[in-house]
Amino acid sequence: MMKQKRFSLLFLCFLLCFTCSCAASPAQEQSVPQANSALPQASPSLGLRLITSTHGLFLSAGADTDEGFYEIVGLASDGISRLTYYDYATRQRVCLSSDASAPMDETNTAYLGNDFGGMSCFADERYLYVYKRGNQLLASEDFDKGRPYFLRMDLNGANRTRLNLPVTQEPGLSSGIVRDKNGALYLTTYYIDNTQPIDEMEKCIIVKLDFDKQTVTPLATIPGSKTEMRIREAYGDALLIERIDSNLDAHDQVVKRDQLRTERTLLLYDVPTGEEELLFSFDNTKIQKSSVMPYQGRLYYMKPNDKALYAYSLDTRREETVFPYIGPRDEDCTLRIYDEIRDGKMQFLAEYPDGVSRVLAVDLATGETFEPSLTAQLDDGPMFVGIFAESPAYFFVYCDKSSFSVTAYGNDGRPFTTQQGYMVFKLIKKDDYWHSRPNYIDFEDHVLPL
Repeated sequence: MMKQKRFSLLFLCFLLCFTCSCAASPAQEQSVPQANSALPQASPSLGLRLITSTHGLFLSAGADTDEGFYEIVGLASDGISRLTYYDYATRQRVCLSSDASAPMDETNTAYLGNDFGGMSCFADERYLYVYKRGNQLLASEDFDKGRPYFLRMDLNGANRTRLNLPVTQEPGLSSGIVRDKNGALYLTTYYIDNTQPIDEMEKCIIVKLDFDKQTVTPLATIPGSKTEMRIREAYGDALLIERIDSNLDAHDQVVKRDQLRTERTLLLYDVPTGEEELLFSFDNTKIQKSSVMPYQGRLYYMKPNDKALYAYSLDTRREETVFPYIGPRDEDCTLRIYDEIRDGKMQFLAEYPDGVSRVLAVDLATGETFEPSLTAQLDDGPMFVGIFAESPAYFFVYCDKSSFSVTAYGNDGRPFTTQQGYMVFKLIKKDDYWHSRPNYIDFEDHVLPL
């Protein structure tokens, strides 16, 4: 039976602050094509696969494989970022180095250098990748240090290959990255073309990165500072693209809620031919909070004032009603998908007029709706225990936070002691998580204090 307990979700604030301002649910009056002439997808040859979160490059705490989880850790005391690794088999957290006593410099496989601007990492079954954001101001003084770049390395941090991006380009932080069977990466980037009119200066491009050939190849360009383009998934030899067109100018600081207009379009970009196929689009006349969530050849979504779950099949190009009713019955609340679909179960949020929220989940195989209710009691209140990664048997969850003392230096060069916070991750069996049994498995930490 569905529980009725409600609580404040601090974890959701962390996750949703990136997505609430731009997500929208398909409007009820949307027109969904019922039999489009589809691009051929029966025999894909490129082996495309999404290797980041569908939420994007920077909306993740680290990189995950079936064997473990990678996290980038920077210290306030030295400004140096290093790679750490949670090993699921040994239940240990270590610096990604074969010699724990080795100096933290370029000879160390955990070393990443200064993280000024920000870093993010992701992985596949063969390589670990690190993306370093660029800084045009820094590039004006030291071009090599200021330009954005990717690192590709073995899963142990060795044998690194660097691929630079043009200093004027930055990957879309909320766009995913797809890899093909030959190791090339596909992503979206933004750049400023000062030769164009002001409304056309900022452009979004789909690019192909080849580490072996050291090339960055543009595939398609969309002009306009009010357009965003995200890679959400791979389907056959095509990239599933979510295009967002808004009346919000990139330089606008404040927009009234009733003035924001956003149109979202889902399309497939066929990599071998460069052809685009429109799947469907929807226009919001007010800020909506649901998004389309891809999973196993379907695009799941919810509609305003509706407690059903819908899906658009990429195989048939048709909308389907997955379950006619998944929300709390006889309760005044709105529903929205808020996280990736894992283990065949979709978590969604029920929001009430008083501002209270509940996390619910629906089993996509059976239609059973239930309430996973694991929480952690922190100093500032209860926090929902969220999933950050998974292996075949376990979830990797964020269930606590802590801090340690570091020595930093002020502008006058004088040292002072401060506290640096960090997230505490643990493992939990999937069945325990869904049934709200707090049987966490701790990691033996060989990283902190650094």
